[in-house]
Amino acid sequence: MKKLIYLLVLMLLNITTVIAQTTEQQIDDLLNRLANGENVEGTTVNIRDVQFETGSAVLNPNTIYLLDKVVQLLERLPNISLNIEGHTDDTGSEAVNNKMSLDRASSVKKYLEEKRINSSRLNARGYGETSPKVANTSEANRAINRRVEFKIQKSEKKGIITIQDIIKMLDGSQKGVVFIELTDDKIKYKDIETNQIILIDKSLVDRIILANGEEIIIDHIKKENTNTEPECQAEEKPKQTIDVKEKLRQALFLFEESTSVPKGSGIFSFGLGLGNNIGVNRSERKFIIPPLHIAYEKILKRNIGIGASFGAYDWKYKSNNDVNLMYFTLSPKVAYHFNLGNNEILKKIDIYSGIATNIRMVRSKSKEADVVLSNTKFDIGLFTGIRYFLKPGFGFFLERGSDGISCNKAGINFKF
Repeated sequence: MKKLIYLLVLMLLNITTVIAQTTEQQIDDLLNRLANGENVEGTTVNIRDVQFETGSAVLNPNTIYLLDKVVQLLERLPNISLNIEGHTDDTGSEAVNNKMSLDRASSVKKYLEEKRINSSRLNARGYGETSPKVANTSEANRAINRRVEFKIQKSEKKGIITIQDIIKMLDGSQKGVVFIELTDDKIKYKDIETNQIILIDKSLVDRIILANGEEIIIDHIKKENTNTEPECQAEEKPKQTIDVKEKLRQALFLFEESTSVPKGSGIFSFGLGLGNNIGVNRSERKFIIPPLHIAYEKILKRNIGIGASFGAYDWKYKSNNDVNLMYFTLSPKVAYHFNLGNNEILKKIDIYSGIATNIRMVRSKSKEADVVLSNTKFDIGLFTGIRYFLKPGFGFFLERGSDGISCNKAGINFKF
């Protein structure tokens, strides 16, 4: 009986740990286990924090960046296959839940395929409400049960026994790696956690066990030294080399899909101009309406966003209160958003730059003469800006450019 209670406690602790960990933490832990040469086949990764639009299988654009961590895992380890399993709570009929769970699992599979993951490595299944993590006794528990999970499997390619290759060292330790080649005195492999190409001296290695079960025994028999002078050389340390292609790929990550404003995002901005681009000194103006700035942008494929901004400004000259001036701008615009990375800080930052076509109109109204004069101007200008999202859907922005009502502007933004 005591053993049974002990096992139940361990199971509950395991469930709690899985639920508490984020998707990123689970994948980082998985990479660490793989790098230590552990067998992870059958391990489940819970992506409960990848969300869907309410009542549908459409992925929420603000959370799909988490699936890119899964893409990186699959790219690093070609011998991994995934069972993608959809689950629901007990709300709704069995038939509806079965369909919803399969549709959501299939939606995740489709996203991974769009990221060039071969469909033969992916299998989507729906389990409806049949496998809850916790009892469906509260809304909080139901939220836990609404999830999509990945179950790690080894590749179905013929002859594959393990997911990773393993290097066994002479000191008894081992490394999980992606083996590349063996030369006369070096072993070249890709590190699973860092994705870097590493070279180590083969004199430190006992054997290499490949994913297909083949073993490469390292021959440590030293060749006869014909040099009569005593050998006095410092022990050679393991060396690391720089993979030029990998470094180039890392340098180009700025142009990968942005994690802060993924495809499909909509961004609404509201702020004030910090200065002006109409040649009127601040000391000569009297505000009636301050320089307002409103903008909307929709993120399309490849980090490109299109939208428009509107500005309005109303003031009088301090020296002549009879003259009222109104300034309006409408600026269709195109922007490119740079990918900064996936960590907790960088994915909150959006740096962008683009070009805007500006339609400007100035109206001058004199009370004394009862005359309205207007002037319209068209031009093209560049802009650049930065956004910081305090929360996934809310943040601040600062922008400089010739579009809108002011060269510089700041305010708040909402992401949908």
